Amino acid sequence: MTNTLQIYLDEYQRITTQAGETLLPKMRPLGEAGWPTVLQNPCPPRDALIALKLSNTPMQRPPVGVIGPREATQRQLEIAYALGAGLAELGIPLLCGGRGGVMEAASKGAALKGGVVIGLLPDTHSEAANPWVTLPIASGLGEARNVLIARASVMLIAVGGSLGTHTEVSFGRHFNKPVLTFPDAPNAEGVTPVSSVEEALTLTAAHLWGVEQ
Repeated sequence: MTNTLQIYLDEYQRITTQAGETLLPKMRPLGEAGWPTVLQNPCPPRDALIALKLSNTPMQRPPVGVIGPREATQRQLEIAYALGAGLAELGIPLLCGGRGGVMEAASKGAALKGGVVIGLLPDTHSEAANPWVTLPIASGLGEARNVLIARASVMLIAVGGSLGTHTEVSFGRHFNKPVLTFPDAPNAEGVTPVSSVEEALTLTAAHLWGVEQ
């Protein structure tokens, strides 16, 4: 569905599919501003996000969580970096645990593309964040901050697995959040397996526009 889906802004300022389905996006213009007219031309969800970003419309955008282990393989780091970069190019804030491994790789990918990187740290001081986090939040909650990552993310993407990642995936599903998992990530009831960064970004974009998978 996401490969052929076209969305646009209709005359009533509703985000709509070409099939006539009105969507409820997970983001919205700030204050009393309306959606930009650039969205009046039907296009795929990812292209619509790029057009929205280029329009410089002030937006309220919920973050997407990228989760994974600190002890990561080179392949996992490459995937996380590409995910971070892809999310930033779409104008999507990234939320992660703010430390090393998959978290740092995703943070770097996003930051180098000018994206917003929120690091929800287990520590009591923001200096513990990796050097690519643009907004460190020192929760002081230890590993309990995993619950907040799952709750605060509009959806989760898991790259690799550790016990901490398992808890985030499980809490994400408990909170009825969409969870995308790469092949080496933890499994849980209701997760959506993905095999490529492109697939993950396509599904993420569709979800942000309110498309139910």
